[in-house]
Amino acid sequence: EARRLTNNDRSDHNPAWSPDGTKIAFTSYRDMQRDIFVINEDGSGMTNLTNSRYSSQNLNEYDMAPAWSPDGEQIAFISRQRDRYVVHIIDPDGTELARLHNRICPFRTESSNSLPWPLNSGPSLSWSPDGSRIALACGTSTIHLIDPSGENQRSIGACDYAITSLSWSPDSQHVAFSCGSAETSYDIYMFRIRYEDVTRITDRSRDDRRTYDLHPSWSPDGRKIAFASNLIGNHEIYVINLEP
Repeated sequence: EARRLTNNDRSDHNPAWSPDGTKIAFTSYRDMQRDIFVINEDGSGMTNLTNSRYSSQNLNEYDMAPAWSPDGEQIAFISRQRDRYVVHIIDPDGTELARLHNRICPFRTESSNSLPWPLNSGPSLSWSPDGSRIALACGTSTIHLIDPSGENQRSIGACDYAITSLSWSPDSQHVAFSCGSAETSYDIYMFRIRYEDVTRITDRSRDDRRTYDLHPSWSPDGRKIAFASNLIGNHEIYVINLEP
């Protein structure tokens, strides 16, 4: 039976487990502002990490999409600040807030709630398993890579359409993602960091209906990718083998 951890009259979402399994970071709309919270896995010790740094009257500024570092010592998250998204890092106790870059990518209205569910989940953030890079997609055709120190930012045009749902391979050498448009279809792709090339994993371009392949997730051995697809109507879970 599911156990309820939070209880308020606003939405909580984007839960992310700490690597040691003792805490959960999440985004909350409580207090009329989206902030990053951390809670113990038993529901105790709730802490507001970002603590409404922005005015509750300004709906164009908020925090979202927490992602733990592999060692559990830091949490990366995305901030929308008026016309741009930026990445911050903060300690799990709410101290040592640091902005990694002043302007990583612009806010685009077509990457927000103007898209149909489940394509309207906003930007995607993923921390590599080896801790060396953070990947960000903002609903454009570009993947942004940045070191946790804020150095060595790279922007890679990885697709002709909007990119969402980033997922690092277990060896931190590949990034799987979903790319497409609401008017056509979304497919799963893989970007190889070392070679800077892109491989298309699924291809729904010949389908008669709009098919959305979303939310790729790697198997622990890196040989398979699970994803959600509405290929036969409802979104179901599929697994595809990767070529050696």
